[in-house]
Amino acid sequence: MSVDRYLINRSLVRILGSHKNNALALSIMCICLDDSELLTWLLSALLKHHPIAAFIRRPRRPAVKLLHERIAEVISSLSARKGNSEDEARLAQLLGALRVVANVQLSVDESRSWALFLTRTECEDERYVCMALSVLVACPQLIPAHGESDREVEESVVAFFDWLKTRLSSDCSPTLQQFFLLLSIHLHANQTTQLSKLISNVKLDTNLLSRFGNLFLRHAMTERELAQLVSSLPVTGTLTIAHKGFLPAHCVAQLLTARSFAKHSIPIHEWLASQIVECRSPVHPTVVELIAAYASSCVPEDTNLIINEPLSEKFIQDLFIGDIVDEVLLVPRLLSFFFMLSLRSKIEKSDPSNSITYPYNLKMESRLPIRYMISVISSRPDDFQALRSPLLRVAAHFYVYMLPDANFLLYDLNVDLSTGSERSAAPLRESGMEHSLESVCAESTAEGVHRMKRLEWSSLRTQLRSREYVLNAMRLAVKREMSDPFVTSLTHVWNRIENVESVTFLEETVTALSGEKITHEMLCEQPLLLCRCKDIVFKSGPLFSCFLRLLSFYESAGRNILAHKLQTAPLSSSNRQEQKAEREELARSLIGAQNSELVQVLLEACWRFGDAEVQKLACEHIHQMFIADPVLLKLVHFQGYPVEMIPMAVRLIPSMHICLDFVHEILALADMSKRLFAVVLITELAQMGYPVEMIPMAVRLIPSMHICLDFVHEILALADMSKRLFAVVLITELAQMYRIEHSCIRVDLVLDVLWTLCRVLPCDEIFPLLTGVVPALARILTIFPQISDDVTYVLKGISRIATSRIVVSSTVLKPASCPERRLIAEIDKVIANQGNTVSYKRYT
Repeated sequence: MSVDRYLINRSLVRILGSHKNNALALSIMCICLDDSELLTWLLSALLKHHPIAAFIRRPRRPAVKLLHERIAEVISSLSARKGNSEDEARLAQLLGALRVVANVQLSVDESRSWALFLTRTECEDERYVCMALSVLVACPQLIPAHGESDREVEESVVAFFDWLKTRLSSDCSPTLQQFFLLLSIHLHANQTTQLSKLISNVKLDTNLLSRFGNLFLRHAMTERELAQLVSSLPVTGTLTIAHKGFLPAHCVAQLLTARSFAKHSIPIHEWLASQIVECRSPVHPTVVELIAAYASSCVPEDTNLIINEPLSEKFIQDLFIGDIVDEVLLVPRLLSFFFMLSLRSKIEKSDPSNSITYPYNLKMESRLPIRYMISVISSRPDDFQALRSPLLRVAAHFYVYMLPDANFLLYDLNVDLSTGSERSAAPLRESGMEHSLESVCAESTAEGVHRMKRLEWSSLRTQLRSREYVLNAMRLAVKREMSDPFVTSLTHVWNRIENVESVTFLEETVTALSGEKITHEMLCEQPLLLCRCKDIVFKSGPLFSCFLRLLSFYESAGRNILAHKLQTAPLSSSNRQEQKAEREELARSLIGAQNSELVQVLLEACWRFGDAEVQKLACEHIHQMFIADPVLLKLVHFQGYPVEMIPMAVRLIPSMHICLDFVHEILALADMSKRLFAVVLITELAQMGYPVEMIPMAVRLIPSMHICLDFVHEILALADMSKRLFAVVLITELAQMYRIEHSCIRVDLVLDVLWTLCRVLPCDEIFPLLTGVVPALARILTIFPQISDDVTYVLKGISRIATSRIVVSSTVLKPASCPERRLIAEIDKVIANQGNTVSYKRYT
């Protein structure tokens, strides 16, 4: 074999392939192969987890002893060699494989020899350096515990780490720099799992690793040096989820979590600002973790008052300058907004004694395009999967009134923003826009309508860029009476813009409708300031719908801001619960007073201007307020309003029926005007019912309608003939739906009442009722055949009443189409279909 090298290779292949004679295979490797071949064959067998690895674990076998001697010779040979070669890196890898895969047992001298080889500073091969560091991490037991015997090894390790630091500060490859940086990061954060992944998923001993970690962080890379190195890393350009592997953002996030930058006064805010600007969609999950860690590091902890400097307000303001739909700036804007809200939330939850204040102007923050940003992440969940939930959580805490509402569901934001869907070539940007629009409408109303229709059918991108045109059109609609098509198209465009624009657009709209400068903050505190709008707003249904949108927005904003103030306002040290309860009660009283005044104003506007569409819209809004807070309905009616408005309110506000639960309390008040108000209210509520045509649908679709069987006889006893007709039809429908004994008893009652009325009341008074009940009686014949004789008898009685009316007016010829003859013909047809033999007569 020593003569024929080819025979050696063939023999090793056959022996290793048979998985037997491991001793022979190991002996051949140690005796017949040179250093380089030994490294190749043995390393290949160990990495493939060949059974020879288990054989090597027993040190007393002659072949294993021979291997130990040969490894020592190779270490000695390579240690004496000068220059760089691949064998150093391969030997370092073999030493690691022997220790990790074969679990070879080492003597003290062998451990010392291996450790000294792995910490050589003469070899500058980067593969050797990376492999040596990996083996030291995987086999920390090579570094002995404290004692006199380990001084040489420890000095060698320290010298190796010092040499590495010098090497890193000079020109080294990005691969070595990245490996060294990742190793430092994971050791500093004590991330055993990440360390294991870094060195090929080797299982690590945490207890033994601490010895190596302490030496490394003390001599190779201190925390300050690590923070400085990370802060100088280049940002990742155009960072998206497509970027794989370990990124600079990972390193920064780790050190932000450990507060290393703040601890050593190393500024990181400029690096973060640069990285934020380079982010694009789909958003990388690490960026979200980075922003959250940055926000936390800007707020003091319980025992650590050192913090990082947040993003500058100027940077954020500059970021939001320009087109609201700029796709390039979308992700940087979202991340900056997420940072602001996260920081604000952390500050609120921190100890008040830290005396840290929110670094950004709340007025500036509220004027960011929050609604647009939230709408985008809601309509594109795949692009913002990592950011969507955390951003919506903090946004819902501070700006719940800006979250998408039902109107958002009417539009597909992705389609609306696509330039391909535009039907308008360009946004309307005339010079002297207001004057131009006014002159065009003055010369030709059709041209003004055409322009507005053109804008209505444009994409949302075009409409947003034409916001000034829309505001000028709104001013014109208030200034002079415009045509309905023009105003309708204008409000459609306004609704789409309002759904995504910032509150600045709402402020400008209020200014256009009222002619006064009313700020967003003023409207949040006093939504009733909206009532300063011009009278034309309360006379036009489309303009009034815009008014109600503004009103709903600022009602919600006012409640949210007030609730937030209650949560964040400091409490005195004593009687905290009582003080908190008192504040909540005052807040409820304030909101109730504002809402009741608002209802009064809306009712007065409906009554004063009398526009049917405005009345309908206002009453629908009031209905929603009453449903949301039934106590408000009671408060409004105890306060009272002009009795002339009661019929309109009862007719157009469905929830007015709730008044029946407390109207008797108003009637018991000492104030006579309140009593009069209650009487009129009761009268109007008593008159409210619903048309008989709606009864079949109600009985069919409302399962609880069977309860009517318990009181329908009371309706039948009323003096009002229309109510009696209502009761007859209701009983008929209930009997058809619920064919039970209880229904039959009620039908019997109907027959009794009808026959009594036919005998007692004059023909002229009873006849209108009879024309309405005949169809119901015809249906009863089919529902309850057992009482068909009784029903037929009543029908014949009704026929006789109709005949008597014809006889009384015999001086006038009655045509065949008169009500009496039609009724007789209808009764005859019913009886003919059923059979006219009366076998039992109960009525005499």
